[in-house]
Amino acid sequence: MVDALIAVRAVHVAASVAAAGALLFRLWVAAPALRSVGSVPWRARLDRQLNTIAWSSVAVVFVSAATWLLLVRSNAQNMRQTLVRQKLADEFPVPSDSKIIRLGMKAPCPKIKDGAQ
Repeated sequence: MVDALIAVRAVHVAASVAAAGALLFRLWVAAPALRSVGSVPWRARLDRQLNTIAWSSVAVVFVSAATWLLLVRSNAQNMRQTLVRQKLADEFPVPSDSKIIRLGMKAPCPKIKDGAQ
């Protein structure tokens, strides 16, 4: 499970860096360079390639983020059950749900004295 978390998180970070890199390249490198050159035939091709990189990276970011959150959620549920049921059971005994229900049903009802609050 941890290997899957690491792999999905690595894909997420790589896609985030690619999306940010495409945006920053366009703003800080390509825009000033293309302003001085004027209209060139390869400018539309460069814009198309940068758009493809940026939008595909954003799509991978969202898919990997959703996958990572699902993996973290399932891992957290397993971890919580493992910690409470096994590791902390000696210090903090946690009865099962069925034991709690049975104990609650067997518990005597407290009697209320007249006039006492």
